[in-house]
Formats: sequence, structure tokens, C-alpha cells
Amino acid sequence: MEVLDFNAVPAKALRCSTRLKLREFLDPRQEILFKNGFARDYRGLADQMDFQYNEVRIFERYDSPTLKIIDAWTVLPHTTIGLLIQYLENMGRHDILQDLQLKFELDAKSYIQRRLQVQSQESPLQVDEISSCRSVSFDVRLEDSGIFTTEDACTGEISYDCERLEIVNRKQWRARNAVRESEISLPVSLVVILHTVTAF
Repeated sequence: MEVLDFNAVPAKALRCSTRLKLREFLDPRQEILFKNGFARDYRGLADQMDFQYNEVRIFERYDSPTLKIIDAWTVLPHTTIGLLIQYLENMGRHDILQDLQLKFELDAKSYIQRRLQVQSQESPLQVDEISSCRSVSFDVRLEDSGIFTTEDACTGEISYDCERLEIVNRKQWRARNAVRESEISLPVSLVVILHTVTAF
């Protein structure tokens, strides 16, 4: 029998049915604390997930605070199903663990299977030939040095690659940035840099 490492499976792998079952167990408020001081409902879960009191109050405004807490927690880095199981154990919610053990296993297996499929279908990062691009040369004159440099830009099927480029001078870096003409009127912080030629 295969042993699953729940600590290696991210919490985002929890499927909707598992989250809904967690909601059924944790949404009803329980005023009696577990022996280690954690509430036995969504508030105990939020405490262990390091949500602040004000955040918990905001979660309580929704129909299901448990779902909101889990949704907010699963997008954080280093959250795993194993960590969720540990939190439920800390709350003394062995009833949840017993009822959802199979769901946790199914979610983890499904996630691992999807990851393996994606990895087997991924193309290599580097291929010997690139057939969807063509190379275009731009001559850029650097006024302060009087030297012409050539930069090869890779253009694809995007139509704006053919638009007229203008050179914006940034003297503090001694660099020229090519941007589309339509973006010149934007503030400098919003200008999209297509490529940079640096001279020293």
C-alpha cells in the first residue's frame, strides 16, 4: 500500500467537496476550548494559520468563515494538507480527521497524478531549432560615444513589433530603451521597455 506524504502536497490541492465538508464541521461555533486553548471551530483554525483577530472578524461576515479562511490560507507559500491535518489534531478534531481521511487521500493522489501528467507533457526548456521567430536588426547610435551598436530583436507574430520605435535616453545609466511611439507620452515609470542597449 502506498503511503502518502501529506506534507509534500500543497493545501491548494483540496477539492471543493473536501472544503465543503470542512465547512460543515467548522462553521458551527463551539464555545468550549480544547485543552491546549484552541477553539474547536474555524477560529481555532484561523489562530493556527496566523490570521489576526480583525481578519477573523472580516471572515465572519461571509456565509462560511471556514471557506474564506481556507481560501486565504491556501494561497500562502508552504501550506500543505499535512499542516492542515496537524492544525485539526491541535484542535482535538479527530472526528473531522476520521471522516475526511479518505477525502484527503483522494485529493492528494489526484494532485500528484495531475502533476505527473503535466510534467510528462511539458516540452523541454531548450530546443535545437526555433521556427516561429525571425530576427530583425536595429542600429542604435549612442550620441555620447559616437559608436553604432547592433541589437538583434526577436519578433514573433505580434503586429505591434512592426510599429515605429523611438529611443528614450536615460543618462544616469548610459542606456537607451526602445519603446513604442504610443507609450512615449506615459510617465517614465509606466513605460514598457522592449529591449535595452547599454554602453560603457
